[in-house]
Amino acid sequence: MKGANRLIAGAARFDITPDGPIWLDGYGNRTAPSEGVYLPIAQNLAAGKGYQFYGTHYDATRIPPLYPIWLALLMATVGPQVPLWLSGLFNAAFRAGGCVLLYLLARRYFGERAARWAFALYLLDPWEALWVGYLLKESLAVPLFLLGVWQLGRLADAPSGRTAALAGATIGLATLARYPSGALWIAGLLVVIWILRREGGGARHLLRRGVRLVAALTTGMLLVLSPWLVRNWRVTGQPVLSTHFVGRYFYTSNSPSRVLDTRGYAEAQGLDFALLRRTNAEQKPIQGEGRLFLHALRELLGRPDHIIVRIATKVANMWRPTFGVSSLRNLLILALPYCVLMLLALGGIVVAVRQRLPCLAIVAPLAVMIAIHLVFWAEVRNRQYPMPLLHAFGGLAVARLLALGTRRMGPEGCGTH
Repeated sequence: MKGANRLIAGAARFDITPDGPIWLDGYGNRTAPSEGVYLPIAQNLAAGKGYQFYGTHYDATRIPPLYPIWLALLMATVGPQVPLWLSGLFNAAFRAGGCVLLYLLARRYFGERAARWAFALYLLDPWEALWVGYLLKESLAVPLFLLGVWQLGRLADAPSGRTAALAGATIGLATLARYPSGALWIAGLLVVIWILRREGGGARHLLRRGVRLVAALTTGMLLVLSPWLVRNWRVTGQPVLSTHFVGRYFYTSNSPSRVLDTRGYAEAQGLDFALLRRTNAEQKPIQGEGRLFLHALRELLGRPDHIIVRIATKVANMWRPTFGVSSLRNLLILALPYCVLMLLALGGIVVAVRQRLPCLAIVAPLAVMIAIHLVFWAEVRNRQYPMPLLHAFGGLAVARLLALGTRRMGPEGCGTH
């Protein structure tokens, strides 16, 4: 692992930003260090007041707990005011770990040369380096997401109850850092189906084998989530992951009354906030989620043309090169490299498809995360999760281009005929 250790050190040095991170609230808005959501929750935890903010335990349920817990641990060590340089240093270290996980994934499926290029592309991606300067849950959530993908790869390589449970546990951990990462369970289900098709056998044997693997995957995930579910059960009266979950986000991102955003952001404008307030007041979380989901679904089915428009808008809003009304410097530093990196990623996908490379453990999470954001929120910042996996394909493209150039030049550096 000497190579991996050198990569960790290089990634950490690259990502330390001189100005330190910037605090953001739970919706991604820039805030002063004394405001926001993560900071007050962490301060309450460090002071022994429990998981709450602004005096309420109920509303704090919508904030994934792992990042505030991490901040609280820092506060317990250095005091209630965490030095920005220290949190920035850990952000860089976490991202370095994510770079190494991507390297290991790409090496497993595309080879050593492609893995090194994937590592380099992810490390040098200006968008991904930019986010390290912010105090966001993504500092933990993205590496844990990649850890979940890595464990799904191990499940595909050596399917057993143990590897399935371990994959489920890492998915549960990633979910506690960011709720949508729980969709990796769906990717795990796809991996299990692929395993069964690869192994073959009688229908009864495959059914038993599949049930055991899915049960182990689910059990591992639930074991990790169970403390948080129990806490929320006590607070809300129901064992929910969050009081703002699938139904609410489906409504706030798909209601035909919502104003579509095409600037790279995702602001909740044009919604029926009276409906949201009534739902909060009259119904418990699970019933409220169902009410909002069905309300939005009925609206969409009544206006099917809106479905296509909204999906197309979400694609444009999430995958645009940069935010709207950006400066020339922003376009040169962020947008131009992004376009080049995306072209490489698309080229790598074409190579993988044409050569039928067996990389389902990368493709399944990538497809699931892209689909999730077509159904729910979709903004520039959401692509932090699929981008590392796209860089794996970018590394494959660079490696194949260089190999092709070497063959054409010949051993002496002269063109071959």
